[in-house]
Amino acid sequence: MRVFLKWTLGELQPLAEALGLWDDLMPLVEMANGAPNTADKLRAYLQKELGTNTEVPLEVLRTLAEAREIQVREDVEKITAQSGVLGNESGKIAEFLMYAREEARSHRELPVRFRRPGEQ
Repeated sequence: MRVFLKWTLGELQPLAEALGLWDDLMPLVEMANGAPNTADKLRAYLQKELGTNTEVPLEVLRTLAEAREIQVREDVEKITAQSGVLGNESGKIAEFLMYAREEARSHRELPVRFRRPGEQ
């Protein structure tokens, strides 16, 4: 899969650079070059926390869930902040964000609100 990812990024690089979006793809470039993906990071964290124990304590799961929630929230805020600068794709992203906001409004307990930073 990493070989395919590396090839795909090579094909996308000229367009991404022309649009000023190449830096946004750095996590994928790193992954294509062998850096751990989210699942690899999760496995490494659990192995460090658990050692040889195969039962995951509730507190470890809670810590993982909270960290993941924060990461997703930050990613969503970054995407919503940049959604207007993506040219033709911004309409598709705006439509997705509109539906996500409607869903978040109907379920107040959802931790991710799908709005730009500073929006209420």
